[in-house]
Amino acid sequence: MSQAQIMKLSNLLKDWSSKLRIKEFDPLGACIQSVPEWDKESIMISERYEVRLNFEIETRFLMTAEEILLCKQSMCPLPSWACSAQTSPNLVYIEEEAAGNDQGAFFESLFQRLAPLESKNFATLRIELQDRRSQLASAATEEGYLEMINDLDTACQLIGEWMDVGAEPRQLLDLLTERVRGRQRQFRYLEVTERYLKSILEKQLEYKQDLKQHITELKDAVGFSL
Repeated sequence: MSQAQIMKLSNLLKDWSSKLRIKEFDPLGACIQSVPEWDKESIMISERYEVRLNFEIETRFLMTAEEILLCKQSMCPLPSWACSAQTSPNLVYIEEEAAGNDQGAFFESLFQRLAPLESKNFATLRIELQDRRSQLASAATEEGYLEMINDLDTACQLIGEWMDVGAEPRQLLDLLTERVRGRQRQFRYLEVTERYLKSILEKQLEYKQDLKQHITELKDAVGFSL
């Protein structure tokens, strides 16, 4: 890059430094602040003389970093100093449940264990669940049935609370739908991760084979020169 291009880029980064900073003590933000702001005259002089500069980039910085974490803002494994404030030691991203979706998880599990329901609103759903509960209570003594009875009691209580605040069945359906979408997103992410992981392993194997061949050739060359 030319010196003038670097000066323009430096000024641009300064203008947008608030967008680049991802945490309170950000190394990139500190670096930008340490660089002066170039005036137009200095840039014009640099353009006139066209000084070219080369950058040496450490492409294997991930291999030499002391600590690698998953940055939850970029969703990339990065050295700890380059991560946002929210990080995870797990380098594979696991989508977290949205706030309040624990009720969605509960009803999803319950509906999977029950025979199909016919209710169209909360009032009839609560009655239908109460009927199922009565049927189980009169005939079952096994531990699995007792757990189901407790879950049906909890479901009826939650539905009653939703009815008290005027909630609609669509809100429950939205919770269940979001759980399905979350699993789909996670599945696609893991598919892509697996595909690139295979590519990385293939490149590692190729690198080791090439390295072994180069070592052999170098030993032969040294032996021949002696």
